[in-house]
Amino acid sequence: MNFDYPQFDVAHQLDPTVRPFVIFDTAGQGDKAFVCATWANSYQGKFVGQLSKYEYKRCQYTLIEAVLAFPTTQVFVVRSAEEPTSVLAFAALDEKRKVLHYMYCKFEYRKNALCQNLVLGRGLRYLSMSPGYRLPQWASHLYFHPYILDEVFIHYGSEQQKRQHQQHQQHQQQQQQQPSGVSSSSEN
Repeated sequence: MNFDYPQFDVAHQLDPTVRPFVIFDTAGQGDKAFVCATWANSYQGKFVGQLSKYEYKRCQYTLIEAVLAFPTTQVFVVRSAEEPTSVLAFAALDEKRKVLHYMYCKFEYRKNALCQNLVLGRGLRYLSMSPGYRLPQWASHLYFHPYILDEVFIHYGSEQQKRQHQQHQQHQQQQQQQPSGVSSSSEN
C-alpha cells in the first residue's frame, strides 16, 4: 500500500490560535495501522449486527484495504506539532473521482475544524460509505453513492488475482527446478 504522496497544501482557513500546534501532512506508511484500526472500529458498534467480531473485522479490513490500495486514493493527516508521530485527524479521499471515503478527528480536537481543513476546497461530491453519524454542516453537500466503490473492488480483485497468478507461476517454476526424483512436501 502506498501512503506516500506529494506534500500536502497548507490548510484553507484554520483558526490562527490552533495553527502553530498542528502540522498538515500526507499519511506515511507508519500511519497505516492507526488509519485502518480507527476506520474499522468506528463502524463496529453501528453496523455489526449479527456478525461476529472476527467476521466484521475481516470484512471491514478487506474493504478498507481495497479503498486504500486504489491508485487515486489519498490519505491526508493532521499531526501534533509537539508529537509529529501523533495523528489528530485524517481524511481518506479520492479527488479524481470526487469521493470522501472516510474522515476522523480525535474527540478533543473536533471543534478545531481539522477535518474541515483536510476536506474542503477539493471539489468532493460523494461519500463512498454511509456515515454512521450525522455529517457536520460543512459536509452536508456530500451525498452517499452506494455504487461508487464498484471500480475500487474490481481493481482490488484484479490486483489480488495478479498476485495469486504470480505466486502460482513461482510455485510451478520451483516445481520444475526440482530434480525429478524429489517430491515436494505438498505432494506427500
